[in-house]
Amino acid sequence: MERDSRSGEGIYALASGEGVSAVSVLRLSGRGTLGLLEVLCGERQRGGVHSFPPRKCVLRRLFHPHTGMLLDQALVVYFESGKSYTGEEMAELHLHGGLAVRRAVIGCLSEMEGWRPALAGEFTRRAFLGGRLDLQETEAILDLVNAETEEQRRQAVHQLSGDTGRGYRDWTDTVKMVLAHVEASLDFPEDADFDAFEGGGRDVIEKVCAEMKYHLGRAKYGERLHQGLLMVIAGEPNVGKSTFLNRLSEREAAIVTSEAGTTRDPVEVRLDWNGLPVTVVDTAGLREDAGDIEQMGIERALGFLERASVVVWIKEAGKRMKGRAWQRMVPQGTPMVELYNKIDMLREDKTSRHREGGRALSYDVSLKTGENWMYVKGELEKLLRGLVVGGDQALLVRERHKDGVMKARRSLLRALKAKDLVLVSEELRQAIRHLGTVTGKVTTEEILDVVFRDFCIGK
Repeated sequence: MERDSRSGEGIYALASGEGVSAVSVLRLSGRGTLGLLEVLCGERQRGGVHSFPPRKCVLRRLFHPHTGMLLDQALVVYFESGKSYTGEEMAELHLHGGLAVRRAVIGCLSEMEGWRPALAGEFTRRAFLGGRLDLQETEAILDLVNAETEEQRRQAVHQLSGDTGRGYRDWTDTVKMVLAHVEASLDFPEDADFDAFEGGGRDVIEKVCAEMKYHLGRAKYGERLHQGLLMVIAGEPNVGKSTFLNRLSEREAAIVTSEAGTTRDPVEVRLDWNGLPVTVVDTAGLREDAGDIEQMGIERALGFLERASVVVWIKEAGKRMKGRAWQRMVPQGTPMVELYNKIDMLREDKTSRHREGGRALSYDVSLKTGENWMYVKGELEKLLRGLVVGGDQALLVRERHKDGVMKARRSLLRALKAKDLVLVSEELRQAIRHLGTVTGKVTTEEILDVVFRDFCIGK
């Protein structure tokens, strides 16, 4: 962050979209906001100091203070210090949505001494620095703004509701309580009737460690929902991979021809699959006798297989794969589905809808005619939902959260093994510090820059 957001310097930014709209919302924050409103609306000259009642919309005409030119007639909302989003004096100007109106008002503000355009995420950063939000809540706001699907929205709302922050606070308060008793035993050993840690503190810390282990085990579900699932389509050339992608996306996302090796560069389509965020990747056909360009596509395909959340391996029904065992390139633990396509071309009846064998679920389908397609699609959705089950209620949804809790748990485990109360005390302090990095109670400028760099201007 290039500037110190704690300085109280006045900032402004458009909080609504850039295009033409019925209304544009311009945000202001910083010391002197009320005075600026009085200047813009001409109230200072008329003595109307109390013409902006807090948290109420009032209709006012905006003037350029230097030229007296009428800029717009707008709804103005003023928020007093301590009761605004940032914690500072703040205001919103609800302007008419024309481009010229916005340019005129923003141009006027740029001429006002002590005011400047806001940096990306600076309003929310000031809210954090002012104690209005903790760090985990600020990330939840970003996730809510960026949510593309219903399940991601539910996850972000849960993170913002305070339930997750309460979990971190409960752990921190519990460890602090045990630490206080340990410190008392160290400072006043003659007044301690028992070892503060062995006499009950150990059981409490073991319970916290168990809770952390449970939530760390469920972190993968929250992370998958937050980041989105990656479904990779793989198989030999000309087995129907691109047709599968087109059916799934319900549009011609990939070129389909009878010529093998049409797909060379991976084709990615991002889908809202009934609330689930899924990126589907159609990869190059896997074969050993590929040319140089096609071989580059195969190498990229293998790279996607290593990162996949789920792999859909398409084969031609009634035929065996040739050459090397490409499916062994899929990491163990990655769910895999086999689709035996082109059952419409088989002379004998091989339309069994589902069979299990080995590590993969297997289905027969005709992607050309649609036979068994809706059934297969429903089964794939069940598989995807199983990968994020409970992700909307997860406590840990980012790698940063998981890292902080893992480090805190390691400190607590070392405290349980320590034989000296001084070491126990230090490990408990370390655990509290690690938990503090998640909520922002313990932080650095580097951490803040990482958190706020993805915010939009005006948030």
